[in-house]
Amino acid sequence: MLRGRRGRRYLAAASILLLVVVTAIVLLTGRQSPETVVRDFYAALAARDAGAARMLVFSDVTVDKDVALLTDAILRSPGYTPPSRIRLTRLPAPRPHFPREGEEKEEEEALVRVDGELAGRAWQREVRLGRGGSYGDRWVMLGGPVGLGVTSSIRDGVLIVAGTPYRRSGRDLVVFPGAYQVALAEHPLFEADPVTALAGSSPEVQLTTRVRADARLEIDRQIRVHLDACAASREVNAPGRCRLADVMTLTLAQLRAARASRRITRYPTVLVEETGGIEHPLGFRTEMPGEIEVVIRTSPTGAPLINRTETLEVSGTVDVVGGAVVVNPAF
Repeated sequence: MLRGRRGRRYLAAASILLLVVVTAIVLLTGRQSPETVVRDFYAALAARDAGAARMLVFSDVTVDKDVALLTDAILRSPGYTPPSRIRLTRLPAPRPHFPREGEEKEEEEALVRVDGELAGRAWQREVRLGRGGSYGDRWVMLGGPVGLGVTSSIRDGVLIVAGTPYRRSGRDLVVFPGAYQVALAEHPLFEADPVTALAGSSPEVQLTTRVRADARLEIDRQIRVHLDACAASREVNAPGRCRLADVMTLTLAQLRAARASRRITRYPTVLVEETGGIEHPLGFRTEMPGEIEVVIRTSPTGAPLINRTETLEVSGTVDVVGGAVVVNPAF
């Protein structure tokens, strides 16, 4: 009886080993179908296994691409949703490629259409596969990763893609198919509501930014400090960056003795706008001019030589220096 049990165990072990060997042979000899490769790829995405998904993609597909988001951390984030309800349809194969110089096998290609659902919407794409020649003996996908279409006017901002910070590298960004939640990382000047981007789909999703309320308060505060400093000047002709009218009607002797006093009676209304630049991401200009009273005397008790109301305007740029908001009035 014991000998019989051992025999059955050996037989079961031998069967498992044979299955493993046959599977390995199928993989190594390239007998798996293009549909199997595509199905395994989307199964890897559903299992949130980036390594398994990348093994099914021809390595040259991601050369010169930014692959920073082809990771397990991205796929396992709650901000990533893989395609679901996958259905595959084999399409007529493209024309075969003849062997290149130094290659013994001609390259075969296959085309598989993928239908499914993504973020509650019907979704479809075509996948090209290759085998032989430079592709190797087994079928590999020639276009697994796709582009992530998210645009933003903030060129220096860090994006949060499926929970992972991403700073633009200047190269084409590729991700696995799926839906990604994209947000703007903490920024001294801007904020934006998160958006959901479908990788490989068009049109691109716009990450609409706006100036942070606390940043706007700081900008207004610094502008007012600047204008108060301009008004505090006792010089007849205001110093640089103070957009006040020069006094041209006094004689040279009067100018030497003259002193000015200024009082802002109404501050200008300022419009703050995005510039789309990195060095100066924001600009500001006068939307509605303010007013400032100017009195010029040659002695503290003398009658005013000039007593008038002038228009008060201001413009300039806003920078981020060391993480702080800095207002730069124009000359």
